[in-house]
Amino acid sequence: MRQFFKILNLIILFTLVLICIVGTFYKQIAFGAGLGDIFFHALLYFATVLHLIFTIRSSNKGLKRHLFLTISFLTFTILIILQATIWRGSEYKWNGELFYPATKSNVSN
Repeated sequence: MRQFFKILNLIILFTLVLICIVGTFYKQIAFGAGLGDIFFHALLYFATVLHLIFTIRSSNKGLKRHLFLTISFLTFTILIILQATIWRGSEYKWNGELFYPATKSNVSN
């Protein structure tokens, strides 16, 4: 059981790192808050680094530690994904695209 939560925790970490990399190097992820997006990006990067540190430090710990990390960071990942999609703010309302606002090139008149 510990191995399952350990693998699930690594999948969640990989997902967060992937969101950070794609948001940094491909397109900027929009949370719909205008300049307030800086807060969400800082929160995303800080939580990803914190998750990486906790995962490395707790590699040999028990089931409770892996269960706690998995549940807490899975909740955080789901909330970040929802904030960048369905719960996107009024600056860039959600248009069905994952993470990115509508641009002039992909909006039909």
